[in-house]
Amino acid sequence: KVTIVGTNDAPTLNTPSSVSYIDTSATDTFSNATGTLTSADVDDGASATFGIFGGSVSNGMSSLAGSYGTLSVNTSSGAYTYTPNSTSINARSLNASETFTVTVSDGTATTNATYTVIITGANDTPTISVVDVSGVVTEGALGTASSTTLSDSGSIAFADLDLTDRPTATE
Repeated sequence: KVTIVGTNDAPTLNTPSSVSYIDTSATDTFSNATGTLTSADVDDGASATFGIFGGSVSNGMSSLAGSYGTLSVNTSSGAYTYTPNSTSINARSLNASETFTVTVSDGTATTNATYTVIITGANDTPTISVVDVSGVVTEGALGTASSTTLSDSGSIAFADLDLTDRPTATE
């Protein structure tokens, strides 16, 4: 008599390709990255459920927001979409990366792989805007100490997409 005792084998999960986003000195917009997680399981009748470690599941989608975008994985098919946050990527003046741990489970065993997002930062060009409230230069009264003084009023505003930059002004 031969007795065979089966054991649950963990599913395999192929590591998804990383995605790269390259910032420029302009205000950039970035496209979604898509793909499909692939898995195999030698156990007869095993079905795969895909996800993201730490993600929340709603309507068959596992999602997790990162620092530079959101990863969403279809729990049945493994199809995924990374939706970049253009504002966060434009704010990077230095290179950065973030990783997501994607998962597949056969209901008993779980296998993990890493999805990597690579950001190439750029020092974005600052902007300056001047608002001249009165549109007039006032000259001091002739023959007084202020006769050589000219004045005007208004505002100057600086902006820079790179959150770590601090614009300065000199006279």
